[in-house]
Amino acid sequence: MSPTARGGPQPIPRPPDVAPGAVPGWVGRLDAAAALDIDAVRTRLGPFTVARSLSLARPELRRSAVAVVLSPSEAGSGSAGRDGGGLDVVLTRRAWTMRTHRGEVSFPGGTEDPGDDFPVGTALREACEEVGLDPDATEMAGALDPLTTFTSDRVVVPVVFLAGSPPTLVRSPHEVDGILRVALHELVDPACYHQEVWTWGEVAGVPSARNHPMHFFDLVGDTVWGATASMLNQLLSLLLPTLPADPG
Repeated sequence: MSPTARGGPQPIPRPPDVAPGAVPGWVGRLDAAAALDIDAVRTRLGPFTVARSLSLARPELRRSAVAVVLSPSEAGSGSAGRDGGGLDVVLTRRAWTMRTHRGEVSFPGGTEDPGDDFPVGTALREACEEVGLDPDATEMAGALDPLTTFTSDRVVVPVVFLAGSPPTLVRSPHEVDGILRVALHELVDPACYHQEVWTWGEVAGVPSARNHPMHFFDLVGDTVWGATASMLNQLLSLLLPTLPADPG
């Protein structure tokens, strides 16, 4: 594979019935993404509180949380050749030796432990274990909508954290194959994103004919899809809302 080729080795279990999906309004807004800063995130995520996210979560499911860490972009984070400006998001490539989801790209995170201040405490504890994130170097900005996974009967709450400068990170070799700092303006590049509509004959063993939009981000050397890509789609939709139509 070329060192600049998009897409990675992550296996994608596409069903037989796949159709092209829609194009979200944030796709192609590279300049707007490159202009984002910490203050803009605080403002736009203001209404999206942890309490709101928890109120939307199904209480009977097992609970997990992930840390969506945003910081000012550092040189080299924009593989589309737009280094500098905007914000980076921290992703991890899971170790290929993991029992589940091996090699997949995801946010740092994991299952709630007894005594956790869920979801904030869970997300920070897992991020510290996986990538060495210093909790004191971040501030909590809000939470995205909870996401229910089909295959593991689990609800995942994405908590957004802000760091005033690129955090120092060190991966846990047992859990993380690599740490990715990806510029938001890279994610909105039309060459990076596409959507597919999947139709499953069954979901988690239950017969179904449900159509479901699936989001894909083809980075250089990796593909982000599934739950993580869905969370990124909501994050970008909130930070780069669709511009109103020109009334003139």
